[in-house]
Amino acid sequence: MEGASSRQQVAQSENAKFFTMEQLNKRKSFFEEGGVEKVTFLIQQKLSELDQTELNIAVTGETGAGKSTFINAMRGLQNNDDGVAEVDVIEATMKPTMYPHPNQSTVRYWDLPGIGSTTFPAATYLKKMKFERYDFFIIISACRFRENDAKLAKEIKQLGKNFYFVRTKIDQDFYSMRKGGRSKINEEEKLDDIRSNCVNNLREAGIWTPTVFLISSFEQDRYDFNRLNKALEDDLPYLRKNIFVLAYAKQSVEIVQQKRKILQKRV
Repeated sequence: MEGASSRQQVAQSENAKFFTMEQLNKRKSFFEEGGVEKVTFLIQQKLSELDQTELNIAVTGETGAGKSTFINAMRGLQNNDDGVAEVDVIEATMKPTMYPHPNQSTVRYWDLPGIGSTTFPAATYLKKMKFERYDFFIIISACRFRENDAKLAKEIKQLGKNFYFVRTKIDQDFYSMRKGGRSKINEEEKLDDIRSNCVNNLREAGIWTPTVFLISSFEQDRYDFNRLNKALEDDLPYLRKNIFVLAYAKQSVEIVQQKRKILQKRV
């Protein structure tokens, strides 16, 4: 009996994450009145709600920073796969464009037009993009920190939304250094320099405790790509966290175990 009681407590704890207290009390009342058949409708409603929970992720930054390539990497797609975000040397994104995850369609990445171009000047960009529709923002920057990066961070902070500052194309930085004759490079020191530069610039813009992720969209096992995914996961509320984990493009034993646990809880 002790084991059964323990299992019941665990089940109740997990249910509390999926249901509000009002829903739990209603479910209990319906069960006492009519048994399993009476409560089935409430369970079906909750399953439908779980299937329809959306996660809208805005990816923004200057034109050419690598937003589309990053979105494809997060969705586990290569440039020649169906449904990829268009990658080009010109300003390809002319309006907010939604790209659903191929295996988890309610996880949606929004490729926003590049800030600071002649088409989308910084002065009007923030109003046109309707930032309130997104759950959080990923600011993509490349090569060096720019004024528009700071403007985006400040505006998102004022909206009360989470943002994550991603310095991409790190692999290209090291390639350029070596091609320029610097054969001996201390990568750890250089990464620290790049990170410190971004953090200091964000602090000057009024972001006092910024977190910066240094990544390559082509070398996801290196640098901070995994750390970024973990940070996004940890900051999400329970239901959205679940669908984000189910949408992980990269597979490992740990990730497969995470997905298995989520699906078991839904059962």
